[in-house]
Amino acid sequence: MRKLFTLAGLLMAFVLSVQTGNPVITRNIRMLKDSIVQSQLISGLNAFLIAVQESNEQNKWVLPAEKLETYLLLDEMKDIGRLQQDNHFFKPYLTNIAPIDSGKYWIQLSYIGINQDTAYLRASFDIIAVRNNDSFLFSSPLIQNTQNWKSEKTGDCIFHFSDNMNREQAALYAGTVAEFDGKIQSPVKTTEIYSCENAVDVLKLIGVSYKLDYNGLSNSAMYVVSDHKMIILQGFGDAAFNHFDPHDLFHSRANYAIPENTRNHYMICGCAYLYGGSWGMSWEEIRNIFQVKMVGNKKIDWLKLYDERYNFGESQEKHLLVTQMINALIIRKVEREKGFDTVMELLASGNFLKEREHFFYILEKITGINEKNFNKQVSKLIMDEYRQDKTSGL
Repeated sequence: MRKLFTLAGLLMAFVLSVQTGNPVITRNIRMLKDSIVQSQLISGLNAFLIAVQESNEQNKWVLPAEKLETYLLLDEMKDIGRLQQDNHFFKPYLTNIAPIDSGKYWIQLSYIGINQDTAYLRASFDIIAVRNNDSFLFSSPLIQNTQNWKSEKTGDCIFHFSDNMNREQAALYAGTVAEFDGKIQSPVKTTEIYSCENAVDVLKLIGVSYKLDYNGLSNSAMYVVSDHKMIILQGFGDAAFNHFDPHDLFHSRANYAIPENTRNHYMICGCAYLYGGSWGMSWEEIRNIFQVKMVGNKKIDWLKLYDERYNFGESQEKHLLVTQMINALIIRKVEREKGFDTVMELLASGNFLKEREHFFYILEKITGINEKNFNKQVSKLIMDEYRQDKTSGL
């Protein structure tokens, strides 16, 4: 961790209360003129910070109208005070209270820990406080930060952007979302996309002005889902939304539709190859590379390459894995013969590394492929796939 403050600077602070969760208030902070409102705000902030460690849905101090936007911030704040075995090493320091509007304030907090004569910055957050009767509720500044942005609805997607947006790509994105959600029967009804330039912009929008975990990170995306609605923030050097990756899009849609404890990442990724390509390459391009590099060698041990996740791509950075390619071919055949409902059983067949036996049970039930006949059956699957080229024009 980087040494960011000196002990001398921190000695300018005093603690209102010794209770866990109460913010330390720096001596030079400009407090509110109304002492009653100030007391209510500090009390509410303390309750909010304690409740952050609960599940998002149980936090009663979140502003209801912006709960989903605030869940993004809450996820970043959880366990922020922990350092190894010390659950409360980093303390919240209240560094600013700035009035925004009547009954609305901009709060800034920094989590700092002191070890001997050195202080360490863990994270800094921006939070909106809204007066609610005799108390306060709190939210992420996402809505506040984007109040002057433009918004456009395309299909079931709402795009938020600060300047310009590629509407053709936005329409293609919305259509691809509809296609993927239709296949996996996603319960998401509305998707809101905030298009940013980089990871710093993404984090600032939700209220993370600094977090050690993201030190040096240039690109990032995050999303949250609740009540049939998904919010996505993405910063990949393309705030104008000039392109998107359908491979990653399939992953994000499938990850919500399939419970985490049943997801088979390798199968989902194989499906993403099939419907979204990879690394900017289409499925047809991946299929051709696989044919040139891998097909025709009768001595290949497909099960060994499957287990090892052998890379037949051009580099480690732009890898193409035999595991996912075989899965894509299996999914392609299963969908043709039995429909996508059966494909969903494969996508939800569990963690391959931890539940290998269960996976092969599901795979054999659906396709007849097991560990003993894997090489024979996969060889036949591959030969049948490329034999179709002459008649299907693929």
